Amino acid sequence: MQRPPKGALTSERKVEATFSIEAHTEFGDELLLVGSHWAIGSWCPDNGLHMHTDKRSYPRWTCTCTLDLPPSVRLEYKYVVKRSLARGGGFQWEDTIPNRTFVPKKNE
Repeated sequence: MQRPPKGALTSERKVEATFSIEAHTEFGDELLLVGSHWAIGSWCPDNGLHMHTDKRSYPRWTCTCTLDLPPSVRLEYKYVVKRSLARGGGFQWEDTIPNRTFVPKKNE
């Protein structure tokens, strides 16, 4: 699904979401959430949402965000490691499990 043109009338609504996962990465790597809707990258890692961690919470990575989503949407997504340049760069997709899903609650 592509992002609607700027100024276009849409039925999208703002949805607060928190994504969290335990992921062991190497120093300098980044963790991204990438999925089926433009709000989460349209399956393009360069457009995905950046997850965050710190010394205290590692290996827990979290992303809290506001997504503009149409009603009754069902997002599919994966977590993707963006390897540091020191490790050769590139992306490491979750490839051993099916796509994850996110469906906003009706009151969100």
